[in-house]
Amino acid sequence: EVPPAPARLHIGSHEGCQLVLTEPALHRETLEVVHDLEGVLVRSLSGEAVVQLAGQRYKTRRLHDRDELQVGTTRLVFEEPAQHAIDALKGLPDAPVSEAPTASSEQPMESAGRTQPMPPITPSERRGAALASQEKAGPSIAELVIYALAIAVLLASGLALMLLLRAR
Repeated sequence: EVPPAPARLHIGSHEGCQLVLTEPALHRETLEVVHDLEGVLVRSLSGEAVVQLAGQRYKTRRLHDRDELQVGTTRLVFEEPAQHAIDALKGLPDAPVSEAPTASSEQPMESAGRTQPMPPITPSERRGAALASQEKAGPSIAELVIYALAIAVLLASGLALMLLLRAR
C-alpha cells in the first residue's frame, strides 16, 4: 500500500526498499513512489525508462486508477481508493449547494401573492461582500503571527548587519 500523502517509498532489489522485488536484473533501488497532494507519482531511479504502462515505457509518470506497472517480470496494479467513491456517485443527481444567507437574500420578495426567492448573487457582488466582511473583521491571528515574525526577522537582520559593520 502507498502511505497517505506526503509519503515516499522505494521499490527495488535492495533490502532497504519498502517493496523488495527479488529479480537479479533490477537495480538496487529501481523506482521511487511519491504520494503528494496531486496524487501518486512513480519515478525511475536508474535513469532508464523502466516504468511500463500499456506498452509504453516511462521514466516518470503520474498514476491513475487501474494503471498496471511492469517492473522487470513483476506486474503491479495501482488502485486509487478515492476512485471507488467517485464511481459510486456517478449517475446520482447533483445536490444543490447551499450558501450562507446574506442580508440581501434573507427576506423573500412578494410578487402576485406568491413568495419568490431573491435572484442569485453575481460573482462581483460576492467579491464585494467578501471584501467588506474582511475589512470589518480585521487581520486574523495567523496574519498577526506572520507580521510579528516578519518584524522579528527584519530586526535580527538589522542587528546582524550592525555587528558585521562594527567588526570591520
